[in-house]
Amino acid sequence: MFSNSSKKQNAKDIDLKGVPSQSISSINWSPTANHLAASSWDGLISVWDAGSSDNIVTKMDFQTPVLSCCWNDSGSRIFSGDCDNCVRVWDIESNKTEIIGKHNAPVKCVFYEKQLGDGLLVTGSWDKTIRYWDFRQQEAAAVVELPERLYTMDCSFPVLVAGCATNDIIIYDLNNPTKEFKRIKSPLTRQIRATTLFKDRDGVFIGSIDGRCSVKYFEETSSKKTFQFKCHRENKNVYSLNQIAVNPRSGSFVTCGGDGKFFFWCKEKKQKLGNSCKFENAICCSGYNKDGNIFAYAIGYDWQQGRQGYTNSTKDVRLCLHELADKEI
Repeated sequence: MFSNSSKKQNAKDIDLKGVPSQSISSINWSPTANHLAASSWDGLISVWDAGSSDNIVTKMDFQTPVLSCCWNDSGSRIFSGDCDNCVRVWDIESNKTEIIGKHNAPVKCVFYEKQLGDGLLVTGSWDKTIRYWDFRQQEAAAVVELPERLYTMDCSFPVLVAGCATNDIIIYDLNNPTKEFKRIKSPLTRQIRATTLFKDRDGVFIGSIDGRCSVKYFEETSSKKTFQFKCHRENKNVYSLNQIAVNPRSGSFVTCGGDGKFFFWCKEKKQKLGNSCKFENAICCSGYNKDGNIFAYAIGYDWQQGRQGYTNSTKDVRLCLHELADKEI
């Protein structure tokens, strides 16, 4: 489906210092600076300055595995979704944390949306709910029931997409955030693992555990048709597509896989723009900075083989920065 426009190349990227001891679960760039936050299974959220030789800025121990993190719009606070069912906020200047609210199961995804009311936090959980949090009250401002556990979510006003264990993709118009706008079944047959909105929010990228990606338009036209393609495969070996990130500058996207590789793609041209070398462990998650010229990716164990797969050879953690070439944008 995709043609090659570049040959495989060796990565010449920067390894950040002070990485956590266990796998990184999510990466999120500040909206105001080249500060990178990463949550991890050892209970930490760590922050790095991509422009500093010392890199590491600060870290906070939440004492429970952290599955997701995001910044507020001013880059002064970080929100977390945790395995103890809590939603927390970390004020970086005061270095204090507090619990905003709770779900009834671990919190898989967190997003801050400044255009929603006066600024609300949106969280999705394995308790089969999406919750909206107004910081002026302790209880959730609204609770949305889902058909099954939430595995993946993306939010960019005015669209929210939620991917569930049933392989349902549920779309919400955030102008009416508690009412389901549309529901589609994933075009992929295996369990979905990633859902990421297009830059123009007129569709969603979907990734599954068998190394497939769907480019799904919400409304198809003659020039915008849904298609799928295979990626993150080596001969007969099939690896999970762990995460998809979209470049905020160009709208191109990257897929990260359990094969230890990432690939840059252009959906309009149906073309591969570039790829990494094969790393020693899976690419767990990734993200672009606000200007779309720096790409961060985390290498580590992605838990696809369960506890038995966590060995001395898979537990090493790396967090790297890749300065994008023009052809990769």
